[in-house]
Amino acid sequence: MSATSAPSIRAVRHLSRHLSRAPHRARRAPTTHRRPIAPSNSSTKDSNPMGSFPEGGLAALDQTDLPAMRQACLKVATDAAKLGAAVMLDKLGADVVKTKANTRDLLTEVDPEVQRIIESAVSNAFPTHGFLGEESVPGGWEAGSEAIATLLETGPDWLWIVDPIDGTTNFVHGMPVSFF
Repeated sequence: MSATSAPSIRAVRHLSRHLSRAPHRARRAPTTHRRPIAPSNSSTKDSNPMGSFPEGGLAALDQTDLPAMRQACLKVATDAAKLGAAVMLDKLGADVVKTKANTRDLLTEVDPEVQRIIESAVSNAFPTHGFLGEESVPGGWEAGSEAIATLLETGPDWLWIVDPIDGTTNFVHGMPVSFF
């Protein structure tokens, strides 16, 4: 190997290390092919495949009518998921803000944002329901288990347990295979 090729090799190594540390947003795939995401419109029968709710909306539902509550919860969850997914797709590949319990337990700025969207939708539709989001408790299964046990003992009759972005590692790496 000649003396002139060694600096070239070092430059290529340096460049490849630099590119691997580039923000993930810069490497995101084009978004022109995405299907639009929007909450269902309950004002027309055709656009609301889950049916209609009694006059007075969700607040007028009998919470002991389990089939009606299941339908209402599914509608609220679906609409909140669509709103959260729109934010996730817009910010796919977001940078890690911190790690929680360990180096694999990642947190981006999008996790709490999506959780707030879901929590707001649930609390607006069902003010008496409880809500426990992954970002509301410290990292680790012990903290999550303790929070769930406390809410089940002292909390409301209905409890929503939400992981705003299940698959944060995929999300951080720009792979749209995350769920919530």
